Amino acid sequence: MPLTISVEGLSLQNGLADQPFSEERAQKSCARYLRLLLFLVGMHSMGLGVLIYFFTDLFYRVFFLVKIENLFFVRQSGLFLFCLGLFYIVPVIDLKKYHVVIYAVIATKFLAVLFLITNAALAPWPGILQVAAGLDGLMAILMGYLHYRSKLP
Repeated sequence: MPLTISVEGLSLQNGLADQPFSEERAQKSCARYLRLLLFLVGMHSMGLGVLIYFFTDLFYRVFFLVKIENLFFVRQSGLFLFCLGLFYIVPVIDLKKYHVVIYAVIATKFLAVLFLITNAALAPWPGILQVAAGLDGLMAILMGYLHYRSKLP
C-alpha cells in the first residue's frame, strides 16, 4: 500500500511529488533570493565602508596589523564602499525595472576580485585580501546564477 501525504495542495506519494515542477515558481523563488542577496551584499559594503571611514585605525590594526599614517585615501575608500553599497541595493526596489543595475553589480564584484588578487602582494597581510577576493567572487557567481534563473530581462 503506497504512503500518501498531502499538505496544502501538494501531494506526495512515496516521497515523489505528483505535481510537475513549476518553472514559474522556481523563477519567483530565485528572484526573491536575488533580492535578498543584493540587499545583504549592499549592507555588507555599507557596513564595511562605515567601519573603514569611522574606525580606520581599528580596522587596519585588526585586519592588516599596521597603523595608517595618511588617513585621507583610506577614509575615501570607506566612503566609496558605502556609496557602492547604496548602489547595490537599488535593484531591490524593483528587479525588473533596475535589472541593468544587476549586471553592473556583478561586474563590480568581478572587478573587486581582480583588484584584490592583483594587489594582494602590496598588503602587509595578503591572505586576508585573497579571502576577500574569494568571497567577492562567490557573491558575483551566486548573483549571476540567481539572475539567470530568475529569467529577468
